[in-house]
Amino acid sequence: MPGRYAGARHFHYLLASPRGERSQPALQSGVIYFPTPEEFAAPPSYVLGLPEFLSPERLVPKDGVLHVTYDLVLDIPPEGDGRLTPTFGWDDLPDYRGYYPPPSPTPPRRNSLIEPGMAGERLTLTGKVLTRNGAPVAGATLEFWQPDTSGQYDRTGYRMRGSQRTGADGVYRLETILPGYAAGIPHVSYLATAQVPSKEPIHLSAAVFFATAKELGRSVSRAARPLVRPNAPTYGDDPAFLDVSALPRVAGAIHATYDIVLDTP
Repeated sequence: MPGRYAGARHFHYLLASPRGERSQPALQSGVIYFPTPEEFAAPPSYVLGLPEFLSPERLVPKDGVLHVTYDLVLDIPPEGDGRLTPTFGWDDLPDYRGYYPPPSPTPPRRNSLIEPGMAGERLTLTGKVLTRNGAPVAGATLEFWQPDTSGQYDRTGYRMRGSQRTGADGVYRLETILPGYAAGIPHVSYLATAQVPSKEPIHLSAAVFFATAKELGRSVSRAARPLVRPNAPTYGDDPAFLDVSALPRVAGAIHATYDIVLDTP
């Protein structure tokens, strides 16, 4: 039995489904509490009504060991139903972009961030903006920003920053350079905005990471959580992390494909 900590005895768990036909496993983390009768009678406010706050009557002693049954349920669609997992990110733009504040809310429209004389290995990033059902999102606006090859952001101008809109096929294409190291692993940040009929616009701010195989195997630290899927145990468990050494090189440029799935039918 775990010791008493933060109000009650408890332990944490991380549940991962098999990948199956999905591009990534479904992940879920949580806590199961084992309160005393006194704690169960007067529970802390943060566990009121939670099924994870187990009644002491559910603990059955047998052969000197306490036994309890608790079912874990993953909220995932059935295999093969065509639904995609929404891309992890933030819908609160100021909170996310506060890490690297842009110089202006209106970046220039362009598909290439490369400028004459710019150093760095060329990178072409392509993909689609999709709904959960796999339908392309036409007219979505994508804003991209990133550091240069030395890991520095332009905080006064538009260097390494631009925007574009998807066509009827939902496709985007960005020509840029491989970003330098910033916040631990090279990455290109983006903000996707789409207008959904009869609803408020959808906003998704996130990033695509270009990591080495060694970096993909690292455990995700608490400090890195703001940029990574919260319940990913390693960087490689997040689909936004690409193995840069495995990406094809064509005509002197790295080519990467990454689809953005908005949380809408």
